[in-house]
Amino acid sequence: MIRLFNAFTFCEKFGCLPYAGGMYQQPAKLIESFDVLRIMIAEREANRQEMIARDNAIKRSGKRG
Repeated sequence: MIRLFNAFTFCEKFGCLPYAGGMYQQPAKLIESFDVLRIMIAEREANRQEMIARDNAIKRSGKRG
């Protein structure tokens, strides 16, 4: 799993693919795994942003009262 995440991070950072060739020459399982990782990261970021917004709303309401 760590190797998969490292490959994903490297590919995202440098805009490359792990194997020679284009997108359709990559192993399907690898591309599917990258898609799952992207979804998981997006969900985690959305949750983090929601928590920040909620905390800010609580702080604002506390300062007014």
